Amino acid sequence: SVPETVRADGREFLQKASHSYIVMLDNLNSLPEWMVDTLCRLVTGDGDSKRALYTDDEDFIYQLKRAILLNGINAPTERGDAQDRTLPVELERIPDNVRRSEEELWTAFEAEHPRILGAVFTALSETIRVRESLELPWRPRLADWGYYAAAAYEVFGWGVKAFLEDWSEVVRVQN
Repeated sequence: SVPETVRADGREFLQKASHSYIVMLDNLNSLPEWMVDTLCRLVTGDGDSKRALYTDDEDFIYQLKRAILLNGINAPTERGDAQDRTLPVELERIPDNVRRSEEELWTAFEAEHPRILGAVFTALSETIRVRESLELPWRPRLADWGYYAAAAYEVFGWGVKAFLEDWSEVVRVQN
């Protein structure tokens, strides 16, 4: 899908989220409270119902769990429940002398697409394999996610200890 603009209606947002495996929200620096609640529930699993079309009393039930991808200059909320469900990734500013046009970017991407896709699938399959036998000395708030993140750290050669240190620092900074 394409990045979404946040609408003021939670049910409309859930309907849109039901059509994507990853919900992308672009250039957000603040979120209304209902949206923070909805995003927190979407990450761990959310449901809602509404009246089915052309009926008086039949429900259509949304039941979904989604990954959320937000981008923006600042963190869109400081609420602890949202912070605990956030993995912040800070990117460096692109220097003027290495910026590309969109045409150049897509040309380079298309040339590397098969290699990138292969690397993603290899990383994913190795992470799933490592996760099956991984033990952690303590569990992050979203324990299942923590196991997969720690397994990915192992696959990329950084190690479980580095994941636990990095995640502890994320929690410390957020709180």
